[in-house]
Amino acid sequence: MGGLGRGAPRAARPPVGYKGRVSPDADADRQALRRFFSPGGRLLDLPDRHPRRRFLLAHVARRFEPGRDYDWREADALLRAIHHDHAALRRALVDEGFLVRADDVYRRIAP
Repeated sequence: MGGLGRGAPRAARPPVGYKGRVSPDADADRQALRRFFSPGGRLLDLPDRHPRRRFLLAHVARRFEPGRDYDWREADALLRAIHHDHAALRRALVDEGFLVRADDVYRRIAP
């Protein structure tokens, strides 16, 4: 399996606006996240508005351990557990800079 070690592409820094830690108002964050998930914990849909989308993706990205390589099967299994369109969710995580991809291996950007 290819990895994300030496010579692999990586982000120079975490995504803009990503704090990588619990916000000062964690209760408000939990309340806001409830809008996006069913009572069973499934993601209802990806928001269209960019700030909401990034907020949600930052939460979803926490399912991935920073610095650990995930092959595409592992990444899909993690995302399939919460959303029917795991491929779109995975692409959004990569596009927004929460995950990097090289040779079908994914890695979360450490905050």
